[in-house]
Amino acid sequence: MSMILGAIPFALVGLGLSYLISPKSYNSIAAGVILIGLMTYSDKSLAQSPQFIQGIGAFSPFYHYGQLALWASGAVGDPHLWLHLLWLLWTGVTFWFITIWAYQRDSVVQ
Repeated sequence: MSMILGAIPFALVGLGLSYLISPKSYNSIAAGVILIGLMTYSDKSLAQSPQFIQGIGAFSPFYHYGQLALWASGAVGDPHLWLHLLWLLWTGVTFWFITIWAYQRDSVVQ
């Protein structure tokens, strides 16, 4: 259940991006977001990433989702699980507002 709830911010980012950018450039922008996600999803990948990626890693929802996945699999007993859940909730609400704004902007423009 926690994995499904943790995926909501990423679905909202995809939806919001689809309203903000043209269909021709969506694939390249989405690939860039996925690339950043792959570099920031765990402690091990952050250690091997460039310095600027390490700086944003702790703020990345990909990192917090990765920690949630480790907790759900039983691999790591993280004492700060509530922090990861709150961060995903905050990013989900933020992306929800951005998606609503982008939808309304797209409706007015067309």
